[in-house]
Amino acid sequence: MQVRKNRNDQDIELLKFLKRLKQDKDDNSPVSYEYVLSRPGLVRIYQFVKNLPEWGNQPDMNDADTIIQLAQSGNTLCKNALDQFISIWGAQAGNLALTYKAVGGVYIGGISIPIEILKEGKFRDAFINIELGFSENVA
Repeated sequence: MQVRKNRNDQDIELLKFLKRLKQDKDDNSPVSYEYVLSRPGLVRIYQFVKNLPEWGNQPDMNDADTIIQLAQSGNTLCKNALDQFISIWGAQAGNLALTYKAVGGVYIGGISIPIEILKEGKFRDAFINIELGFSENVA
């Protein structure tokens, strides 16, 4: 995961957490977007968020679908983990749109997240806040 100037401190702490997870398994390869933006990646983000001091002692969760369902039903911890996932996903989609000059639109795929959650705007906000001025070119 590359660090961009517009990402927040929690994303940087997440990156450090993910690096430690990999190192604990003797994996010294870089943390990639594929490692983060997947079903296991959402579980890893949940593990990171639940270990933040403000959450106290929370249960482990090893299923992305359960995290998504609980986020939908109002579980604040799962919602925070899913929001961070969606924000990273949107930012990477924006990076790729800029890289490939996707002026005709962008199709996204991958993990199935209910459209109601995506319509909340975290994906779009992260997508258009990649580079200063990019938002003027997005309808």
